[in-house]
Amino acid sequence: MNCLTPLVTLETAQAELAKAEKDLKVHQQLVTALRTVVDLLGVNSGKRGQNDVDAVKDAIHNLDPQQGEFTVDDVYGELEGGDTSMLWNHVLRPNISVVLSRLAKDGKLELKSPGTGRRPAVYFRPMNEL
Repeated sequence: MNCLTPLVTLETAQAELAKAEKDLKVHQQLVTALRTVVDLLGVNSGKRGQNDVDAVKDAIHNLDPQQGEFTVDDVYGELEGGDTSMLWNHVLRPNISVVLSRLAKDGKLELKSPGTGRRPAVYFRPMNEL
């Protein structure tokens, strides 16, 4: 091999450049799609948390008023029985627990008995709240 012979030909370099540009375009489209999903879920804007609070409040309103007391399991069952076709309508059980404890702390719910171990906390909704 002659020391003046190039290691890469012009055609090979152009082919590699074209492939890299195509890959870059695909990655940019993927990043754009992921940003759209993040915006829809409201991850960066705090909307997700507010959606959870609203969903839990709606579920509490839909519970049987004669029942009086309820747990995170009751609220979760009410949410799962509702329309879950939209991804952001699905609220995780730990999120429900956090929302319920904050509502109790704010005085919108009464904590009848705190949860211990595997037994969930029991809440009561005063008639004029939520």
